[in-house]
Amino acid sequence: MRRQVEGEEEHRREDRGPHFAVEDVHIESNGRHGTLTLRQISGPALSAITVTVTGDGVHGKMMVSFEPLGTSYEDSFEIGPLATGGTVTVPFALERTHAATKVILHLDCRSTDSTVSWRRSVATTVDPLSEYRRRTQE
Repeated sequence: MRRQVEGEEEHRREDRGPHFAVEDVHIESNGRHGTLTLRQISGPALSAITVTVTGDGVHGKMMVSFEPLGTSYEDSFEIGPLATGGTVTVPFALERTHAATKVILHLDCRSTDSTVSWRRSVATTVDPLSEYRRRTQE
């Protein structure tokens, strides 16, 4: 009985946590870099969120570019604070610009009093080629 009560409480704690959605995608004209607009759609105010950007051929924010040597990316970085209704911009980079790619954001969220944390994931598909076609037809 005790385990059931503890399990139910954990489920309620998770349900009361933050929920997110990708609201917008912007891809730069080079097709390799872009941003996602992440909106917190419900849940408590957060003091910070650690974002880890993943996906096949996907990287986080560009740190430094040494053209002959390559580019350095930071796949995990901190954003926030954030509260319900708030948005934040999350940068990403793609290795391939000719195919639709799924970008996944893993979000480690901390409450404003730092006593509770949650792990969330949201994903969206970005397509640089479709974005390029849309821009050239406008």
